[in-house]
Amino acid sequence: EKSKPVTITLTPGSPFGFRPTAQEMTVVGLVMGAVALVLLIACANIAGLQLARSVARQKEIGVRSALGASRWRLIRQLLTEATMLAVLAGGVGLLFAWWAMRFLVAAISNSLPAVWGTLALEVDPDLHVFGYTLIVALFAGILFGLAPALEASKPNLILVLKEEGAALGVKLRKSRMRDLLIATQVAICLTLLIAAGLLARGSSRALRVEPGFETKRVLGLGITMPPGLGYDAKKSGAIVRQLAERFCSVPGVRSVARGRAPLFGGLRRASVLLDGSQQESKDRAPTVNYSYVTPNYFDTLSIPIMEGRTFTEQEARAGTPVTVISKATARKFWPGQSAIGKQVTLDASRQFHTSDEPYPTGHPFEVVGVTPDLRSVWLSEPDSDYFYMPMPTDSYYESMLVRAENDPNALMTALGHEVKAVDPNVIVYAETLDGLLTNNTAFVFSRIGAILSTIIGLLGLLLASVGIYSMVSHTVVRRTHEVGIRMALGARRTDVLRLILRESMRPVALGMMVGLAASAAASRFLTALLFGLSSLDALAFVGVSALLCSVALLASYIPARRATQVDPMVALRCE
Repeated sequence: EKSKPVTITLTPGSPFGFRPTAQEMTVVGLVMGAVALVLLIACANIAGLQLARSVARQKEIGVRSALGASRWRLIRQLLTEATMLAVLAGGVGLLFAWWAMRFLVAAISNSLPAVWGTLALEVDPDLHVFGYTLIVALFAGILFGLAPALEASKPNLILVLKEEGAALGVKLRKSRMRDLLIATQVAICLTLLIAAGLLARGSSRALRVEPGFETKRVLGLGITMPPGLGYDAKKSGAIVRQLAERFCSVPGVRSVARGRAPLFGGLRRASVLLDGSQQESKDRAPTVNYSYVTPNYFDTLSIPIMEGRTFTEQEARAGTPVTVISKATARKFWPGQSAIGKQVTLDASRQFHTSDEPYPTGHPFEVVGVTPDLRSVWLSEPDSDYFYMPMPTDSYYESMLVRAENDPNALMTALGHEVKAVDPNVIVYAETLDGLLTNNTAFVFSRIGAILSTIIGLLGLLLASVGIYSMVSHTVVRRTHEVGIRMALGARRTDVLRLILRESMRPVALGMMVGLAASAAASRFLTALLFGLSSLDALAFVGVSALLCSVALLASYIPARRATQVDPMVALRCE
């Protein structure tokens, strides 16, 4: 026989061998965006320190300017210092990132479900990484060095050469640039922490979400026939039927059903025409989810029938064309009407399937029952449509459900013995439906996103708190003379403390208002990972805001309190 042409498709390893879903791309985009925002926090932090340092160097810069240095030369000198600092920091950061990436890949790999296999990534830096780091470092150096350089390179020579340190401290206190940098750090940090809080709350909610079916005492079994050993559809179907019969006799088993385990994969799609209507061609007909199940499938999973009935054993054996649909399907195709008795035509001949599996080929089916809306396709949202078809008696279907009286894990050994007794070559994968919930792609990526965003958010919080502390400390030191005058004139320590805290927290409050608005706008992009949690969840917004406000207040209070402990006479002699 003449050989047929074969097409081989090679898939790059970088996307893990599959097309990323919207949920996965949301997590990737979230992490990349969070890292960029942390870089901005660091740049704003260093810019604030550079600004404070440039104020302390006003006399030096004024002297250079008086001796003929142009403003461009001063800016170039300050930018060069900032860029060298950034390149040095980039080199240190690259070494730290190399170590951190190895740790992170190992941590993520250990947290992935066992059925996902092993995550193997090459994270050793190469020339591309070195080049990227250099570009980012140069960009960061210019970003955090430009504003202080512009501010410091335009001194009033007469005032600068006359003013003492205390007067310069007043200038720093009134610096809008300093307040803007603090507000920027707070706004970005709040946005990151609220995103982390929402994802953490969403992952927690996923563990409590009600999918609409029993998960505690049900095992999902995936049955695979070994290839190349002559297991055709008839032989495979007979083996599956024997397994179902033998499983029923195992002590502790309440019922055994054949059909797709929720969240287990094996989902089928078919084109649908309603009531024999031909107004739409098959090419333009809507597609729906469907699967074949045995009549006791609904009882095994504790899925109630809201309207009508389920199909019977006699109908399954006779191949009677009946179907049970979900409530969402009834609303979608027959809004405001009863779906019972309606005729639908399913055609899966144009969809992917193997020659061994049953599939509808254009025959009309009568709707006999309606189930509640389940979360059997995606844990993050209810099924948009679903048709349950009666499974032919001896057909091969790769999924099975075993309902236990008590703990389903206790049945694993006994079920394994039954599989070996029927055919030791058959491959069976077993997992509780609770396990399938936590192995679900949406839940796993939501959990990874929550962990990574929390780590990045806490890093941003650390940077922002250090920045606030440093700027307030520098301001307080430069205002020591002013503090001494106030206290010498009768101001109480609490009055001075309140004054410094009020001025320090003003940009923090501005940044929090901007951050709350930005978080409210950005949180809607996380909806797919929140499992029904509102993107404006009050607990996440209020809790994170309270945390950030407390940290900022503490970072301001420590240096402010230290300023009030200074002896007024010593402060008056301080320049």
